[in-house]
Amino acid sequence: MHADRLPNHFTIGQASRQSGVSAKAIRHYESLGLMPQVPRRGSYRLYQPEHIDAIRLIRRAQALGFTLAELRLLGTDACTPDWPRFVLALSHKRAALAAEIKRLQALDTELARA
Repeated sequence: MHADRLPNHFTIGQASRQSGVSAKAIRHYESLGLMPQVPRRGSYRLYQPEHIDAIRLIRRAQALGFTLAELRLLGTDACTPDWPRFVLALSHKRAALAAEIKRLQALDTELARA
């Protein structure tokens, strides 16, 4: 059976379309150990729904301001999120954002006075 036709498995092209992330980025995430091991059949990587979820989570975390290096620190040895650390990191990101908003508001006030 061809890899494209396996139930609940996706080729890298299909994973790319499902997740909205380029195949190159998916390979990069794999090389960094950000997602669970992807089984292979011959030369095909066989992505499962949990891989698609992991790819989407990585992309969403990046959109929220996390770097790939930060995400590596927030994972477990099984390449899954360490949720308590992830929640704590989200809290720290929010605090940093609040401080930056305050700084920018003060700068805006100074600019208005000038």
